[in-house]
Amino acid sequence: MKLFGLFATAALATNEGDRMFANEVSFFNNIPAEDSRWETDSDWVLKRREQILDATNYYFSPIFIPDNRGAQRVADNMKRELQKTLYMTENKAKSRNCQDATGRKRRDVDRFVIEQDWSHHKAMAELFTNYARYARNELQRNCPKKSMVMLKRIDRLRQIWYWQSCRPQFGINPSGQACSWAYVIDSDTNKAPESPRKTQNKYNRETNVKFTSTGCQGPTELVCPTGGTIEVVDARYGRRSSSECGKNAVGETTKCWSKAGQVLTEAAAACNGESSCNFDYQDDTLCPGVDKYSRVHYICKN
Repeated sequence: MKLFGLFATAALATNEGDRMFANEVSFFNNIPAEDSRWETDSDWVLKRREQILDATNYYFSPIFIPDNRGAQRVADNMKRELQKTLYMTENKAKSRNCQDATGRKRRDVDRFVIEQDWSHHKAMAELFTNYARYARNELQRNCPKKSMVMLKRIDRLRQIWYWQSCRPQFGINPSGQACSWAYVIDSDTNKAPESPRKTQNKYNRETNVKFTSTGCQGPTELVCPTGGTIEVVDARYGRRSSSECGKNAVGETTKCWSKAGQVLTEAAAACNGESSCNFDYQDDTLCPGVDKYSRVHYICKN
């Protein structure tokens, strides 16, 4: 059964624990073609807003949420927080300095779909991706710093909800794909992980987000979405996994991710102090025959 549409999950990645929205450069650079239509039809934002709210109601219904008090309680709390996020984004977009001065109207785009037979993981991943894309499309062009504030909030909520969904006492999605990183039992103490509210400050409002950029089959593009200059904090060259950058790989996709591939000095020399940078590095002596790439972590200093 198709209830309503959802954007394609271009932002999702294999290792979702460290690749979300606020710190993933590809979320800002590789915007799907359909999102460019966001600048047309004046009725489209309202329509998309209602679709996302419908999606939220659908996901937090008995179709995906078990009928027990604990699951219902945490689901109701997260539902309210996500709805609040949408309203906050809407109010920020209405502020005077965030208004688009081009006067262009917006036109409709194709409806996207969420299906009742989707896996639980896919349903919640699509939902959070929609909230993030809505915030980015509404705010990034004219108010990038406000866009980042909202994306950090969505990242925090996403981590909290994935943790909640994996908790066995609630039975929401205890054996789900995300539990491999969102709910890891301590092997020494056998204790369950604490709530990300207590342990995770990576996406707090005041935190200077560390961006991650990967150069698949080409230079690694570093940008500062909200302004500032680049400061490289880590850089590696090689192949982290067979799946990452695997779509157009030229050569083998065997893992090659050793200390020999540390290129922090080279990346820092090329990019530090710049507002944007293309870091192009090659070393054919490292893991010959393997399709390799650079992966750079950096912050943007104002």
